[in-house]
Order: sequence, then C-alpha cells, then structure tokens
Amino acid sequence: TLDHTHELTADDLTPRSPGPGGAPRPGKKGRTSVTREHRHEVELLDETGHGLTESAQDHKHEVTAVTRDGQTEYLVGKPLGQLKARVPVYGKLQFLDRAGRPTDKGINVGNEWGYRSYIEGGSPAAAIWTFSGLRQADFPGGINLDMTLRVFRTFKGDIEKGISGSITLRNPDNPKVSYLLKNFVAKEYSIHHHQIPPTFKDKDQEIDVFRDLVSSDGQLDIVIHCLERAQFFGMARPDLYLFKREGIPWVNFVKGYVAIWLQMLLITTAGVMWSTFLNGPVALLATLGTMVGGYFVEFLGNLANNSSLGGGPMESFYRIVTQENLTSELERNVTTLTAQWGDRLIRLPIFVAARVLPDFSSLSDVDYVSYGFNIPLDLLAIHVTMGLGYVIPVLILGFLFFKMRPPPWPRATSGRPARAASWPSCAKKTRSARRAWAKSIPPAKRSSWPRWACAEWPSRCCGKKPRPPR
Repeated sequence: TLDHTHELTADDLTPRSPGPGGAPRPGKKGRTSVTREHRHEVELLDETGHGLTESAQDHKHEVTAVTRDGQTEYLVGKPLGQLKARVPVYGKLQFLDRAGRPTDKGINVGNEWGYRSYIEGGSPAAAIWTFSGLRQADFPGGINLDMTLRVFRTFKGDIEKGISGSITLRNPDNPKVSYLLKNFVAKEYSIHHHQIPPTFKDKDQEIDVFRDLVSSDGQLDIVIHCLERAQFFGMARPDLYLFKREGIPWVNFVKGYVAIWLQMLLITTAGVMWSTFLNGPVALLATLGTMVGGYFVEFLGNLANNSSLGGGPMESFYRIVTQENLTSELERNVTTLTAQWGDRLIRLPIFVAARVLPDFSSLSDVDYVSYGFNIPLDLLAIHVTMGLGYVIPVLILGFLFFKMRPPPWPRATSGRPARAASWPSCAKKTRSARRAWAKSIPPAKRSSWPRWACAEWPSRCCGKKPRPPR
C-alpha cells in the first residue's frame, strides 16, 4: 500500500452543506474509489478543486483539479504520511464513572480481551490522560494530538454516521480552569490528528495553553467524553498521545533492520554451536527447536509457573479427551492426579528452557516501523545488549564443544587396529591400493608403522603425505 492511488470523478462530488444561517460554503465533498480495501472521504476541496482527502489507514492523498477539453478531472496523488517516525509523549490514564467518581478502569462491554476500557456516552463518564514534563520549547508551533478510539454501539442506528465526542483541556492544579477544544466524530481503526494551538480565544479572552492550562510542574489533563447516549468509547493508555516531533524514517528503518539482524545472528550462532557436536540433520532440528522455542518463551514461562489456564501438557491433554473446559475443576481421581504429577515433572525442563532460550519476540522492533513510531535509542541499546549477552556465551560453548570433539579418524588402542566401519570412506574404497602400497614398504619400517593409521594411507586417499617413522 505504499504506492497506490484512487479515482475521483465529478459525479462523486456534491456541494458542501450550508453553514450557519443557511449561508453557502465553498468547496465540495465526496468519496474516492476503493483501492487496496479502503477509500477516502473528500470534504476540503476549495473553489479551485484542490485539497486533501481525509486520513484512512494512516495516510492521505492530495487532490488536484485539471481541465481537459472543457471538462474538469480530479487527479488523486500518491499517499502522504505513510513513512513516519513519530516520537510520542504518553500520559497516565484514569477514568470517571457515570456518576463522575474517579476509577481505575472503565466499563467492560463483554469483550474477551480486556485491553481497553469503555466510557458511557451522554453521562459524566470520561477518560482523562494526564501528561507530565511538558515544556513550551518542545512544542513551538503548538501541540499535535494523535488519538485512536474504539466504538461500541448498543444499537446500530445510522451506520454511516459516526459517534460524536469531545476533547477538553484542563489544568490539573485547578480543574475549574478548562477549555473545550473541539467536538469530533470517532472513526475506528484510523488515527485522529488534532492540533492544539499555543493560544486561542474563548469568550473574547485570549488563553495561552502553557500559561493558563499547563500547571507549574508541566502537567496537562486531556479529557475525552462520549456525547451520544447508549454508545460507548473504548480506549487504552497508548491510544492518545502527544506528537512531540518527527524522526527520520530511513534511520528508523535502519534501526528496525538492526533488530532483525540480531535475531538472525542469534539463530546463526545457535546453529553453529549445535553443529560442533551434532551431525547435519540433528543440528538443523536443534536450531529449529531453538528458534521456535525462542518465540514462545513467555508461553513456556507460564507453563513452568503453572499460571496458564488448563494446567500443563498432560492435564490439557486430559481435558481435551474428556471435553472439559479450561476453568472447571477436575475430579480428584487416579487419572487426574497422575496427569498433575506428570506436569510437575515436566515443569523443570520447561523452566530451564524458558530461562535459557533467547526471547526472539522481545527483540523485534518491526511494529514500531510498521505503525510509524520512532524506535528509541535506549530500547535499541537494550536489545543489542541482550543479543550480545546470548551470542558471546553460545560462541564460547561452541568453541569448547569443538575443542572437545573426538579426532576425525580413530586411533589404535592396545595394539589392535580400529574397526573398519569407523574408517573414512576413502580408506574403504582404496583398500587394494593401500595394501599394495603397504607391501612396497621395507619390512623394518612396516613393522614400526601401524597399517591402520592415517599416516600409512597414500596421499591420493586422504590428501596427506605419509609421516616418517619415529
């Protein structure tokens, strides 16, 4: 989706609705064609036909009007704003219930994943983000606010119409000092971009954000309300943040590739270590096991700590056979006790594996790049330290295993030759040549040289020259 465009014709556009008092408003509005499973709303075309589309899938398009043969055509440009490296400032989230009382969480609307909490519309319920450490020098042109919300409808209503909400700025030291920034229409699965100017007028009074709304210690409250009754807004702490500055996208790509390189380095190092004492197929299986186990370290840790639903492997197998759910109590009988005791024995090797295997999923920074966020340097430094902390010990183990390997060709013990089955294949294929060469050696030297040693084999067999007798 990095390189695509849309179609927009004159039939797709309609005049904008009249303003207050029925005054006509310039420009047109409409929708583009569907491309890559999305389309854009167009509401800001000026009288000349130029403008920007609304954001969809975190990008916009520039629209340009061109007159050809007396007809107006609209050209939709390439996507804008996809390659980003945003540096966010996150705040602390708290809620107000429907009675206006502070609470740590909002309403659970029945979703199995309890990551987000919901606030009820048409009531004093609200979500409050408190930001700390704000300085005017960090936001010279105003504060950029990015927000993404989830919507839960208790009734369908007009599905084409979004749910309305409001954004209010408030001073944490004096909650009575507040300002209604704007009303908005929530759109799911897209980022809302809002601009907080440094100064604005409210009832013929000029308000300075950092002087009047930001506290003396640099704190600011941003309050979100849902304005429609029987509808709900869902949010989590990272769903609203202040856009501090823009990073360099290609530098962010390099940071993401460094994280991928660390994962590749760990897998390669583990493969080399296993190959020092295992043959090819077994070393390959061991490397695959290391890689797969590294992506499920958290799951293995839950199994080892007995914190996963359904118990361990044997208890889970018993539940599958008997069609028991994950949370029901099992009957205490010989079968269940045997399964639980078997899980206790299995937890020890699982615990060791969870502590020894590298956590490949935690080393991945791909989500930062794909969602357009800057990878912090301190996080990248932590990942590099973790990667080297695994690579260096594994290299040392591989070196020790390699030094302790038995010699490639067996040595004679107790005056008896080694077994022919353990000889190199070249010795088996050239046995007649080896015997003929050994007979050509004088008896005195032949008695002092073991015929089965590699030094006795001709150079054309093992690629080594015979060593002189001692």
